[in-house]
Amino acid sequence: MKLNDEQNLMKCTDCGFLFNNRQRIDFDVIYPDSYFEKDNEVGHGGGFYCYGLLCKSQQMMYSFASDFIKKTTTGKATVLELGCSFGFFLEQFKTEGAISTEAVEMNKLAVKHAKKIVGRVYETPFDSFTTRKKYDYIVFFEFLEHVLEPKKTLEKVGELLKDDRYAMIATPDAGTIWFKLLGKRWSSIHPAVHNQYFTKKTIRKILEDSNYEIISLKTSHFLWADIYHIRKRLSEMFPSTKLFWRLFSFLDHKVIPFFNGGDLRVIARKKAISPR
Repeated sequence: MKLNDEQNLMKCTDCGFLFNNRQRIDFDVIYPDSYFEKDNEVGHGGGFYCYGLLCKSQQMMYSFASDFIKKTTTGKATVLELGCSFGFFLEQFKTEGAISTEAVEMNKLAVKHAKKIVGRVYETPFDSFTTRKKYDYIVFFEFLEHVLEPKKTLEKVGELLKDDRYAMIATPDAGTIWFKLLGKRWSSIHPAVHNQYFTKKTIRKILEDSNYEIISLKTSHFLWADIYHIRKRLSEMFPSTKLFWRLFSFLDHKVIPFFNGGDLRVIARKKAISPR
């Protein structure tokens, strides 16, 4: 599938894995501060118009992970989030005395905000992150599609997890009918920042090949978002409707479930490695 003049979406003939043929590695260029604060409608490359508005919707959107963490935590636990942005997901654990939080984030603006919320924030790309700690839970939402080597990333996550503990993932589902119908106009196609595209089949395979057991694998067709972001996104996808969506600006701060093109919600357990 042709994405633009320089990039095509390719498919592995053996496993069906989808990937961008010209993957971006200049993260300092494609993730500037404006990725979180962009307030125009040209070339945001999948970024956000005003990320600071999204706290409530981020927590609601990834409740599958927070609910699981709270349900399975019996004593003290540590949660690490990769690409935490402003730290909104982890904020809900501030009142959970038994749960400590840490995060990895490379954007300076995001780190500045996250440090007010998260126990400890490491300002570095995940590839460069090192620690002797082992975590009970590692969460990464809308993260895996951005990396260059997803299997290597999952294996590193496994090295940081305690045995029999959990990774929780959210990433666009390219196996939905909406991707097939909309093609490159599918809402999660962002050639500037998305390098990989997963389906249930391919995410299961890469996780199992990386020493994980799938606990839960579902597709969500709804995201939580405020009206402001919804109308901005729709105006971008369908420019001719821009004036129409402005009629709803008086509702900008309302958070509602919003139909999207499909997102995978994955909970996977790291398998314990038996001693030889």
